[in-house]
Amino acid sequence: MSSSPFSKYPRDLAGYGRNPPDPRWPGGARVAVQFVVNFEEGAENSILHGDQASESFLTEVIGTTPWPGQRHMNVESMYEYGSRAGFWRLWRIFTARKLAVTVFGVANALARNPLAVAGMREAGWDIASHGLKWIDYKDFSYADEAAQGLVMKAAWLYDKGRSCGAEANAARALYALLCERYPVAPKKSSAPRPQRIRAGRRSNLQ
Repeated sequence: MSSSPFSKYPRDLAGYGRNPPDPRWPGGARVAVQFVVNFEEGAENSILHGDQASESFLTEVIGTTPWPGQRHMNVESMYEYGSRAGFWRLWRIFTARKLAVTVFGVANALARNPLAVAGMREAGWDIASHGLKWIDYKDFSYADEAAQGLVMKAAWLYDKGRSCGAEANAARALYALLCERYPVAPKKSSAPRPQRIRAGRRSNLQ
């Protein structure tokens, strides 16, 4: 009996179906909300960063295309607004309400803005690795990514009570370098440590 041509399809379109697992959130909570701030300004494509052209992927300029060998001042100013004003607006909103925040920080962006990093640490925010640069890595080999200290696989790591979204050795080294450059006293995270739960053939972080 021949198998269905769809039996080896690599994507899971069914999920848990009508019987999803119980995540058992603390306190019997029905909804879990996570606030994440992406910090990428200063790590985007730019000839200042050794790239071949200007940023074109994530901008508010309609129809943006890369400018080979040139700086795109409109695009640069948008990113600069994010780090100079937008970030601090969010910082004031979240800190005033004492809300926990995770920062998906691109390493080069963090390194170029120590004042923002100091604000994140002052607020007790978790800084998760978001790669070395804010560029397209779809054609990078594993070796190339590892050499740049990029995130290879999403996972939770606890380093001085902080979570880092990477488990590759190169990413660990990168995170340790950031912690050394921006030292902070160890703190205990109030969040429960994620654990894996298994449902059928699937295993997920709880």
